[in-house]
Amino acid sequence: MSPVDAHVLVVEDNDLVGRAFQFLIESHADVSLVQSAAEARRMLDEPNGDFTALVLDIRLPDGSGLDVLAHARAKGYEGPALIYSGNHEPSELNRAFALRAEYLVKPAPAEALVSFVKRAVDRRTMRVWIESWATRHQLTPAERAIFVAAAEGRTRSEIEAEHPTTAKKHVHNLLEKTGDDSLLAAVTRALRERTS
Repeated sequence: MSPVDAHVLVVEDNDLVGRAFQFLIESHADVSLVQSAAEARRMLDEPNGDFTALVLDIRLPDGSGLDVLAHARAKGYEGPALIYSGNHEPSELNRAFALRAEYLVKPAPAEALVSFVKRAVDRRTMRVWIESWATRHQLTPAERAIFVAAAEGRTRSEIEAEHPTTAKKHVHNLLEKTGDDSLLAAVTRALRERTS
């Protein structure tokens, strides 16, 4: 297992393709491979169903990978998702975009899948570090959410749109706890400490 417990859920009904994905991914993260929408939903519903990334085929024997992704998003999964399919219907592409998924059309080079997984693991690693930094500075859940959003590159206006009435107060409290002059300075310092 990776140092940040990276775990990828692969939902692919073609056994050969699924095993190839597993082989490509397992040097970067643990892999759970399932072949149906029902199995995928069960995995997502489990208490330990905290996945670093999702890789989903669209056409499954009992439904759509897009429905699985919608289920995951409804349960609060905010992580990266990759739709890997031989189909490229405009409605499916649009729905994948609306569900904040990347989309690869078969056949795609193996490097594209590996690159997606590496980015997901890097994101998880960064998030684990940011979470530990937030704990060290005793940030509240709201302050922590704002700090993580800023570390992931969201702008101040995007953050304020998510927390319209409280963002300024939470940022002010966060800066008092960290001793920084600005949210950008706090994030920069946290990320610099991570690499040192």
